[in-house]
Amino acid sequence: MRLLKASKELIGIDITSRSVKLLELKKRPDTYQVESFAIHLLPEGAVDEQRINNINDVSNSLNHAIHQAKPTTRKAIVAIPASAAITKVLTFPRALNEQEIEERIVVDSDQHIPFPFNEVAFDFTCLGAVPLAPHLQQVLLVACRQQDIWQMTETLERAGLEPVAVDVDTFAIERGFAAMRASLPVDIAAGVGLVDIGPHKSALHVIHEGRIVYSRTQTNAHDDLPDDVPKAILSSFGDTLARHIARALQLYYVSDWQSKVTHLVLTGRFSAIPGLAAYLAKATGMTVTLANPLQHMQINKRLDRQALARDLPALLTASGLAMRVRA
Repeated sequence: MRLLKASKELIGIDITSRSVKLLELKKRPDTYQVESFAIHLLPEGAVDEQRINNINDVSNSLNHAIHQAKPTTRKAIVAIPASAAITKVLTFPRALNEQEIEERIVVDSDQHIPFPFNEVAFDFTCLGAVPLAPHLQQVLLVACRQQDIWQMTETLERAGLEPVAVDVDTFAIERGFAAMRASLPVDIAAGVGLVDIGPHKSALHVIHEGRIVYSRTQTNAHDDLPDDVPKAILSSFGDTLARHIARALQLYYVSDWQSKVTHLVLTGRFSAIPGLAAYLAKATGMTVTLANPLQHMQINKRLDRQALARDLPALLTASGLAMRVRA
């Protein structure tokens, strides 16, 4: 999984159950510049539960997105779903270098990874010294099946892209959230509920000190809502979503309470429905804002700013992927 090469531009590709999202960023000295973007719907059944069922359908849709966006690079990064990855924080002596850590992981793979090692792709990063134990270091291990990596990279290659990295979607979400965290009216240490509202399912991610510490997903009561949502449907959809948020937070407080959630950030295809943010604010008693991971970035003059503003809430994961671009 250690595939990332130096590149001044990088395309983040977010593949969901209903669409492919493309966002290209260029690294600037103090920020990023949005170079291109596009969202293209997928044929029904091409992706199910974040798993690709038909590579040709997905790569064809990605081709359409590329044609629409006209990116300046072909270097791209994609993510596997967190459900397909194993993540663990391991402890090793501080004196070990990366090669020695990798050798230890390989030797002890049966202790850390629940499937045959010859089917595994893995990566790791050193997190620094263990608190109160400076002779030890923490190492974040990420592993998945090679089949999952192949499926994503093959899809990109069929669309004419060069896959330079495979990430995990939750890491990309955290990176995208970090880009807009400073502008949120909430303390950095406080808990934030990131509500991803998709066409079929909605997910609540609790973010504490920049990391996702809890997630819960629920099927929506309504599919394929129109842009101009009738008040009756908005009320029904908003009530259902508010109950889901309340139930998810209740379970979070029981199982893994690190901080109280007082602020909701909406992302995903349906998050920008007119009136939904205000409805949820009233129903939950919390401050609610729309996700805008690009608000501090420069925008290429050739882009349609109105279209970009419309699609912003759906581009959080793609932006977090593309932020791995290097100067």
